[in-house]
Amino acid sequence: NIFIDDVMICKINEGKFVVREIPPGIHYVSVQSMGKKSSDKIDKTYIEMEAGKTYYVQTVVKFGEFFNYVRCREVTNNTAKLLLPKLREDKSCLE
Repeated sequence: NIFIDDVMICKINEGKFVVREIPPGIHYVSVQSMGKKSSDKIDKTYIEMEAGKTYYVQTVVKFGEFFNYVRCREVTNNTAKLLLPKLREDKSCLE
């Protein structure tokens, strides 16, 4: 589940991406594998968003010995250009 400022915007599956317009300002993006409410215990990626700019955030799964760790990170425009052609947009997510 993907959250922006503690609001769930999408339950997204592997191989997909979602697009959202966000107002300018400091926002945080987070991801967790379960739950419709954002947990205080998960890492949040803070991004100061400017009007008219595009930002990309990637979810990353780290596989551990006892549990898997899911987090998100901001990626550059160049990295996004390499990743996006391999993915499909999920238009069924919450608006």
